[in-house]
Amino acid sequence: MAGIKYDDMSVEFLDFSAVSSRFKDNQIDAGFVVAGVPTSALMDLTTTKNVGLLNFDKETLDTIIKANPFFVPNVIPAGTYKGIDEDVNTPSVMALLITSDNVSEEIIYNFTKTLFENISDVQGSHAMARNIKLETATVGLTAPLHPGAAKYYKEAGINVD
Repeated sequence: MAGIKYDDMSVEFLDFSAVSSRFKDNQIDAGFVVAGVPTSALMDLTTTKNVGLLNFDKETLDTIIKANPFFVPNVIPAGTYKGIDEDVNTPSVMALLITSDNVSEEIIYNFTKTLFENISDVQGSHAMARNIKLETATVGLTAPLHPGAAKYYKEAGINVD
């Protein structure tokens, strides 16, 4: 995929801060960061180092998503990071709320309903929360939906099949 094989890399599993720090110190050539945009570690990195973000073409994104349905297409807007002057197409993962199947349908239904009926309050609490939308609540979902959430989504007109 994209002409790069896992065996072509020397892989280290680092947190965002370590990726930024190691990149600044020329100890790594690239990093794979799964985080909300903007990410402070990348903001810091781009203020001290010229970096580029990998812009995926549609064919490569489609291949990645077909093989890994938890990925969804996303765009990092131009200007999000210093030196990144064009929109960047990238695979992304959706944030998930996870619960036990032992929690009652009523509790999860009420939680889900309350969340979406008050989504503007949630969206006002964090920049990334603006991406929480009822119409995308099941996009990229690879785990089974709790029956309580499924009930609310069905009532709201969201396809859960």
